[in-house]
Amino acid sequence: MVLSPIANSDPAIVEVQGKAIEYERSGAGTCTVLFESGLAENLHTWDGLFEAVARRCVAIRYSRVGQGESELLQGELSASEYAELARGLLLELEIVNPVVLVGHSYGSDIARYFAALYPSTVAGLLLIDPSISADVRLLGEIDPVRAAAEVEEIKASDFEWAKEQPREDGILSELTDSWKKVEPPGYEHIGDIAVRTIVSTQGYHEQIYLFHKPEFSEKRVQFLTEWTARFPRSRLVTTSSSGHFVHYDEPKLVLDELDAMLSELATLPEN
Repeated sequence: MVLSPIANSDPAIVEVQGKAIEYERSGAGTCTVLFESGLAENLHTWDGLFEAVARRCVAIRYSRVGQGESELLQGELSASEYAELARGLLLELEIVNPVVLVGHSYGSDIARYFAALYPSTVAGLLLIDPSISADVRLLGEIDPVRAAAEVEEIKASDFEWAKEQPREDGILSELTDSWKKVEPPGYEHIGDIAVRTIVSTQGYHEQIYLFHKPEFSEKRVQFLTEWTARFPRSRLVTTSSSGHFVHYDEPKLVLDELDAMLSELATLPEN
């Protein structure tokens, strides 16, 4: 990343659509990056990237309602509703220029809905090992009977795990939405923006479930390759050196891809 001095900040609370949201804003410049965390993660999931990005541009990270120090979530929200709250956060912070959304896992769903709902406010998407709604279908292509049993087992385990967590309110909402397996918006709805997708292909030592098998990883990569390729200004990168949390295992890879996207966007003529 191109380094420059940053204005340090600490997490603060802002009211967004009547909800208290924990956020942190740092850095300066003409570009803005909004981080969207994965399922059950708060703003601290970006600790390894946040300061480096803030040396290049304005960096904003936050904890969704029901996570971190944000307020208690009553009921459930969908990815599109989380996207509306993210947009509300930017408005409260008076961010007016188009942003680059960095989304991990379930956060990539929210980023995609954000881009579809507010296309003029998004310059690009950087998706880190994004979730896909087709995972159940892809498992069924390997072994339909075994897949059906395993999916139900994993789903039940997910919800039991969520009830044991300190912030089960947000986790249960996100799990409920994720398990609906509704495909988030694609090129037809988002339009022509810069898209970069980083996909983990790291294998598992113990192949307990079908999703641990190389066949599933290959199918998942192919699905994301075809999805990403629909965007004219796109790039897909695979890595076998990282697990699902690529931003933990290979922060430099994520920073390099983000830096390349920001440099590319900086050369485009303004509308």
